[in-house]
Amino acid sequence: MKKRMFIVISVLALAVLLSATAIIRSKAGIVFILSSHSIWTNSQGRKIVDAQTTCQYTSFTKFDTITSWSEYYTTLFPAIAQFRGAALAPASGLCAAETYEFVLMETTSTNKKTIEGTWNIYKSNGLACSLCTGAAHDMNDPVGSAYRVEVDDPVYGIGAWQYQGYITQRKDFANP
Repeated sequence: MKKRMFIVISVLALAVLLSATAIIRSKAGIVFILSSHSIWTNSQGRKIVDAQTTCQYTSFTKFDTITSWSEYYTTLFPAIAQFRGAALAPASGLCAAETYEFVLMETTSTNKKTIEGTWNIYKSNGLACSLCTGAAHDMNDPVGSAYRVEVDDPVYGIGAWQYQGYITQRKDFANP
């Protein structure tokens, strides 16, 4: 009985020691991050789709985005990403002038070209979609290319909210 207890305690102690070493190495930025990316959009919006009114805006008085994310090759550590896009769309036809803000609240996964997570969408300073599931796509394309954010709405359906812009700047780097 004592021998069995000694083996169990030894195995547990070794597991704790190895886990602590892995955590310390990951906090130092060693090995776990493959690469990180960042893109910006400055006044080059492509389209916003409003789920509530079905209005589609393609002309903007202001359109700015900043986002960054890191890729991981292990499931032991969570994905890291930030995204904030804001636009001012003037009135067009039957569509009223509106301001929009798409904010990534929680990241569920990332890779080279996609950021998935939960989003808050603000329309004219009011919360229009709270913690809605969505993804940013085509994030790995070069400067001048378009990217898109599609957010599902529990009332209006899959991909009901859209925010699309052109990449005006990007930075990419890999961990040495």
